[in-house]
Amino acid sequence: MRVSRGVRLLVFSKVGKLIALHMLKAGKGHVILDKEHYRGYLPRKDRESFFLTQERLKERFGGYGRLEDFLSGAKAQKRVNADYNLYRISRLFEDYAEEDCISAMEESLRYHCFSYGFVRGYLTARARVRVDRIGLIRLQELPGLGVNVKRSLMEYRL
Repeated sequence: MRVSRGVRLLVFSKVGKLIALHMLKAGKGHVILDKEHYRGYLPRKDRESFFLTQERLKERFGGYGRLEDFLSGAKAQKRVNADYNLYRISRLFEDYAEEDCISAMEESLRYHCFSYGFVRGYLTARARVRVDRIGLIRLQELPGLGVNVKRSLMEYRL
């Protein structure tokens, strides 16, 4: 960081590239919020809101008694970007069986960790992807599925 002409604050990366430029306020203790800093965290049209994602999860896991605890934990832990975090988790849950998703939520509650990375790590290590969801295409629709293909390795010689 460097102050330029007493009115600007210049922020540089480790390699000397200018990252940000801010105008300084007169006096001490002023907090300046720049919406540009939160560009990746603000809701966008291609994402659902926290409320919509929450309702979708309630619809699917309505019988799970601790769903409200999971949702409130996810919202509290990821305050700035809770809607995107929950949206990614709900999209991940679409590819796994209900029992596996519930066990992932239980582990999240046990360790008080509600991030997408934790849930994804748990599911990939302990659960299997639903066969009908692989690549978001039904396996019956894939051409040539189950056909045994044998080739001589000589075909690959350059």
